[in-house]
Amino acid sequence: MNIKLEIERLEKRKAMLRRFQKLTQEVTLLESTIKKNNQTLDELDERIQMVVCHDFGKDISDLCDNCRREDIVTPRSVIMYFLRTLSRHSLHEVGRAFKRNHGTAMHAIRRVEDRMATDPKFLDRITGLRLSISSQSKNGDKLTNDSNLATLIPQNKNIP
Repeated sequence: MNIKLEIERLEKRKAMLRRFQKLTQEVTLLESTIKKNNQTLDELDERIQMVVCHDFGKDISDLCDNCRREDIVTPRSVIMYFLRTLSRHSLHEVGRAFKRNHGTAMHAIRRVEDRMATDPKFLDRITGLRLSISSQSKNGDKLTNDSNLATLIPQNKNIP
């Protein structure tokens, strides 16, 4: 009986690893799409912020505060994760965008990655956000948000 439980647990982890592998393949595809479209980082940054803020029901100005509540920390960490993985900002730039240092940005990104590896619902949510960012990249659509996002991320940087 104990062996059956262990086999079930391993099967669940195997399925989760397959979803994570698919997600990393989508990252590669999205990166190549962005490079082909020759977009600037600030356009991608704004789209990441708007999609994540819309999904979590938060305003970007709330995420820049010094608040440590989970409902604020999680979307801020997710934006940091996407800024680092999709737009290839340095950890210093990602941290500075949220009035934090590179160590805090690194910790936030690791927390998102660890949670994706252990929480299937969170992994699905991140996958959905990535697809939303990707689909807006293809369509050029933008969500509406009252925040002034242009002041959050350094401007006039092109993807290498």
